[in-house]
This record gives sequence, C-alpha cells and structure tokens, in this order.
Amino acid sequence: LLLIFSIIASQNLADSFAPDNWLFYHAKDTFSEISSCGLVLPCFGVPIAISYGIRDKKLWKTLGIVLGCVVVWGLSIYCTVTNNVYVTKDSVVVSSPFKADVVYSYEDITLVEAGFDRNKSQTDADFYYRITVGTTEGEQKFTFGIVSGNQEITRYAEDTHLELLDFDKVLMDMGIPKQSSEAYAEYLSMDDKYRERFLQIVRNKPKK
Repeated sequence: LLLIFSIIASQNLADSFAPDNWLFYHAKDTFSEISSCGLVLPCFGVPIAISYGIRDKKLWKTLGIVLGCVVVWGLSIYCTVTNNVYVTKDSVVVSSPFKADVVYSYEDITLVEAGFDRNKSQTDADFYYRITVGTTEGEQKFTFGIVSGNQEITRYAEDTHLELLDFDKVLMDMGIPKQSSEAYAEYLSMDDKYRERFLQIVRNKPKK
C-alpha cells in the first residue's frame, strides 16, 4: 500500500510542479535510480520495523527507524518530482531540486536524434528521442523515451505516445537538423500501432 501511495503521490506532485502549458515530462537520468530506491526501500522498511517493534517491544528503536524511513521517503519524492525535464508549447524546462529551473526555447535546440537501442541481451529494443540544446556553457543532451503526458489534454488522455510525435512535428517544421535510424525497430516489444508511431517520428525530416 505504501508503494502504491508513493507512486501515486510522485505522479500527482510531478504534475503539480509542472510549468504552465506543459505537454509531457521525463525523469532525468541524474539521481533517478537513487530516488527510485529511496521511494521503494522505505515502503518495505516501515512495515518490517513496525512488526519487529511490536514483537520485541523495542518501540523507541522502531520509531527511530520509521522516522528515518519517512525522511528518506520524503526526500526521494521531492527529488523525483523536481528532477524532470518538462516540454511545454514553446520551451524545454529542466527542473532541479538544488537550483532554479533552467528554461530553453525551441530555438536553442540544435539537433534531434531518434531511433532504437537494443538491450544487453540483444533480444529487445527501446525507442529513444534525444535533443541537443546549445547553451553558453556548451551542449546539453536530453533523452526522452516513454514520457508522461498531460492528461488534461484530450488528445493525450485518449491515446498514448502521441506527445513525442507532436513535439517532433514542431521541431521538423522549424527545420532543426535530425539524425535518425530505423535499425532494430523490429525488436521493440510494443504493439504494432506504437511501433509505427515511433517509426513515423524516426522518418520525419526537417522541412527547411
């Protein structure tokens, strides 16, 4: 129950932290694994600590463990919901738990990459969509896979995996350079409908 509550809370809080006019978001790689562990481990640690405390009557130790788990859980939820890359109708917003949000316009995007990565077992593949943003400090790359769309947008609520297609169409209309490949598409373990949707993204080319 705690695990389910954590997932729901993270989703709702991530939506509430989103900027105006957001279309979708994706968790950044940085801290994502640590945050995920911080969400999961307390969900099992709290009931185990309580059960041992009741059995051995060591309530103070149990209380300390529970409070520690709550702190870890709270920090992990905070890092999870503020460690995302949001795409809005005209910008890319990088949300960080340690500094103010960084906002890039679509005009800052210098390259788009799209394709399919095979996993280590070479039996499956994942779709990726990567953008390169030019900044005063150099280039930043942001990779999107399966994203979380804004469910208040009817189009996204009724069908999934349309967010990246819409985003890609805008960037291609702007003439942003694109590198893409259909290699390994046959290894994607998803419905043909979504495979074709991702292939459509891969096949879209700049118009200028």
